[in-house]
Amino acid sequence: MTPEEIQGIFFVECEESLAAAEQGLAQCKAGTQEADTINAIFRAVHSIKGGAGAFGYEALQAFTHVFETLLSDVRENLVPLTPTLIDLLLRALDVLADHVTAARESGTAPEDAALLRELEGAMANAVGQACAAAPTAPEPIASPPFDDEDELTSDFDLDMMLNDLAAAPPIDEAMAAEAPDGWQVHLRPHAGAMRNGGEPILLLRELVALGAECRECDISAVPSLDDFDPHQGYLGWTYIVPDDVSESAVRDIFDFVGDDCPIAMGPGATIPPTQIDKPKAAPVIAAAPLAAVAPSPVAKPVAAPAVAVPAAPSVEAAAEPAVQASNPAPGSAPPAAPAPGQSIRIDLIKLDKLIDTVGELVIAQAMLAQRLQTEGIQSNEELTLLEGLTRDIQESAMSIRAQPIGSVFSRVPRILRELASSTGKHVNLQLVGETTELDKTVIERLGEPLTHLIRNAVDHGIEKPEDRLAAGKSAEGTLTLAAEHRSGRILIRIADDGAGINRARVLAKAVEKGLVAPDAQLSKEDIDNLIFAPGFSTAATITNVSGRGVGMDVVRQNVKDLGGRITIESEEGKGTTFTLTLPLTLAISDGMIVKVGDQTLVIPLTHVVESLRPDPKDVQGLGANRQMLNVRGRFIPVVSVGDAVGAHDAINMPHEGVLIVVDTESAGQAALLVDNIWDQRQFVIKSLDTHYRNVDGVAGATILGDGRVALILNVDTLVASAVARGMGLEAA
Repeated sequence: MTPEEIQGIFFVECEESLAAAEQGLAQCKAGTQEADTINAIFRAVHSIKGGAGAFGYEALQAFTHVFETLLSDVRENLVPLTPTLIDLLLRALDVLADHVTAARESGTAPEDAALLRELEGAMANAVGQACAAAPTAPEPIASPPFDDEDELTSDFDLDMMLNDLAAAPPIDEAMAAEAPDGWQVHLRPHAGAMRNGGEPILLLRELVALGAECRECDISAVPSLDDFDPHQGYLGWTYIVPDDVSESAVRDIFDFVGDDCPIAMGPGATIPPTQIDKPKAAPVIAAAPLAAVAPSPVAKPVAAPAVAVPAAPSVEAAAEPAVQASNPAPGSAPPAAPAPGQSIRIDLIKLDKLIDTVGELVIAQAMLAQRLQTEGIQSNEELTLLEGLTRDIQESAMSIRAQPIGSVFSRVPRILRELASSTGKHVNLQLVGETTELDKTVIERLGEPLTHLIRNAVDHGIEKPEDRLAAGKSAEGTLTLAAEHRSGRILIRIADDGAGINRARVLAKAVEKGLVAPDAQLSKEDIDNLIFAPGFSTAATITNVSGRGVGMDVVRQNVKDLGGRITIESEEGKGTTFTLTLPLTLAISDGMIVKVGDQTLVIPLTHVVESLRPDPKDVQGLGANRQMLNVRGRFIPVVSVGDAVGAHDAINMPHEGVLIVVDTESAGQAALLVDNIWDQRQFVIKSLDTHYRNVDGVAGATILGDGRVALILNVDTLVASAVARGMGLEAA
């Protein structure tokens, strides 16, 4: 593994550590201040510090060192975890995230001097109390001045180790002392541990974090300076672990290094012997004898080691636990059970290639079915099996790309903290359905519109504390983010309990900007949608949050680019809700293939409610050029797809064709008139923007089984435009 690959893994793990620390601090802010939560925060920050020192990111390491020291004081109950301190730690975490970004992008480190003074100030009282209570310690051994290279090892606390060795009694005397309660664990890292990016001091610190105490440090294998090889492992340790710490918790610390850092536990165990070796090539894993493997109808895959490619984003895919090739040696400790939810990191480019290949497989399967049908073979068992397997492969591939939307929601607390400092409005965040999964590509492109909507909700929607109190509300506003699956799509709601949309003010501003005529008669929905107009803003002054008329138009365009739509519900004085309806994936979907004149089109199945051939009496005229379909006592508009797309020789009489009842977000239900329905199957979505240009009413294109290209209808846009123009059929 190259240094660049290891560095890429470090930044991926930094993101995971930042998310874990964010979650832990959020729990502390909510009142859950358990020791495990605080330890998890400390370990997350500590992991970032260790990697920063190894890669020479001095600014990141220096900031994290102070941050970690304060967290250590909190763990040891030297500093009380008050709400004020939690807010300080959250601000420090935000700056830490900026430091990580600067290191990853080789940018300028953020200004952190003022915050460092605050962190050090929070520690001042605790340090003073500790110094007053501490007994007189022996004089520390003077350490030689460090040159530039030596400063990179400052993370290893060499001064502290030398001082501890000077103050400690001889090993024999220490061993004779009464041992503390607990059980022993012995370890000795070999050269391979450091070659693979491990650092023994970090392993020891993880042990200490569990409450373990060092009982012995074996230095008998350390050679003379002339024979000293810095790549080898010479030291061994014995630690006393508290009885309430499980063996599996200790083994988890050493999972990454494996045999490169052997450990021994239990009575009678001793420090493993020294192993001086040279870097070797990875051993070839021999196949296990057939007799050693239990017969099984389906072979289980063996999990590969965790790998990552730093140049591209990565997703995690579940892997089967590794299969034991042989039984453990008699008398040895039983192997630790594999941790649940094992995963590997996969280069996203490779995964995209897999999805594209699965898409081509779907097309090939459709072509095969079409060819067999042409040859007079309607259906057979093998073709049905192939179709089922193709669908299973497609669903499995898409599930690998699926990620919980909580990864997007996790960014919101920081946005709210920044807005609180600039607007003075404190907002309580409520999350619903953060485990809802959707395609990673959709998640990556969802961040920007979500940020704009949240900033808009806090700046324009939620009132100032004094105004809320005057209106009988709590001083703190509430912002709710909710996600759910519905009919093959995902609905995301951003709701606030603010003042709602002031429609009179919006309309006046639209008239002032010339967006609508002064005498225009607009519905509530039409007025609400004016806020999406480019350059539109009702802010009285320009701030760093809003006022320049950009943001909401970007939201609508981004959502439209994702194949989704956005709607608004607002009640003055009570709040506003924005609803984003998005596809679960941008690659493969199910659709109904229909014939309209000389055109073959695809209607996404997520919109389809039912299809029917109406009786003439079920279709009634409305005005001069609109038809309404009576569906069990309820009338919905009939939209001619042929007229909407400009098809030639399309059927114009509803009772002569087929009506497909569809459901839309903005225009409710409608009946699409088509000539007939050809098939219903999966289709691979090809972007028109990439291969041609954007076309109103068309969401994309696909390749049919016979090789022809068919357009995929954007049902929402097509119905809304047709209804707005009064497009329909001549009344019978």
